[in-house]
Amino acid sequence: MYKLLFFLVAVLVCFGANAQKQNSLKSVRSFFDDAGIKPTKVMLLGTFHFAYQNLDVHKTTKKNQRDILSAKSQQELQKVLDVVRTYKPTRIYLEAKDQSWLDSCYRVCNDSTFKTQPNERVQIGFRLARELKLQKVYAVDSENLINEWYVADSVLLMKLLGSDSVADKSHADLLNKTYGKYYEYVDSICANAPLIDGFRYMNETESLKLNHGAYLSGYFNTIGNYGPDFLASWWIDRNLRIYNNVMLSKPSPDDRLLILFGFGHIPLLKHNFESSPEFEVVDFNRLASPIKK
Repeated sequence: MYKLLFFLVAVLVCFGANAQKQNSLKSVRSFFDDAGIKPTKVMLLGTFHFAYQNLDVHKTTKKNQRDILSAKSQQELQKVLDVVRTYKPTRIYLEAKDQSWLDSCYRVCNDSTFKTQPNERVQIGFRLARELKLQKVYAVDSENLINEWYVADSVLLMKLLGSDSVADKSHADLLNKTYGKYYEYVDSICANAPLIDGFRYMNETESLKLNHGAYLSGYFNTIGNYGPDFLASWWIDRNLRIYNNVMLSKPSPDDRLLILFGFGHIPLLKHNFESSPEFEVVDFNRLASPIKK
């Protein structure tokens, strides 16, 4: 009996010592804190394109297109803006490639612009920047490597990429069809539900994960390396360049960044910013009111 009791006490002591040792392990973040690297806060806000240029593969039908300039939409937009206002951004980054062009647009922006320009850069980015009296907004979108290669030597590019066939076309067709239904649902939510619910839905963790999955399934799965090579030099490269452009703007640790892009960009951008010790991601949905089920 005493031997058993002694054994149990010894086990508990060892377990406690081991737990204490684990609790005393340094956090990964502490290495950067000790080095004086303070992370800059960044909010990533995924959006649909208010003007419906339909430049992406998925096209939004007329019935699912919201008139963002209508009185109802403008009123609902204020609720989205109210969430971002509580974050108090000090810098705003937009989906534009030409800084001089964006500067000129922002310079002439006035009250009438908000009544006539159905564009998320204007309706969200410029509007907030004007309210916050920001001197400029940042153009951080980018071309991608594969387009630059194509211009430089299209023959060599096609030779390098090859022409691999899809591994399982019927399965790829099913995935693409399913994603098409998902995108149509997102369109209908953004057009017909309260606008704040549309933004919350686009920026939910599950939505972001499965949205990025569209690039990693379907026709991506090729017999050879065409799918991975094309995706890496096209979509992944573009979003890495966007991230790099933000870094090149040299935000300070005291800045609060707002990055407004089409919501398809957000999963990769979020991965980049969350992985870097130089940034701390602030979740839009944590500041917004929950969607009513």
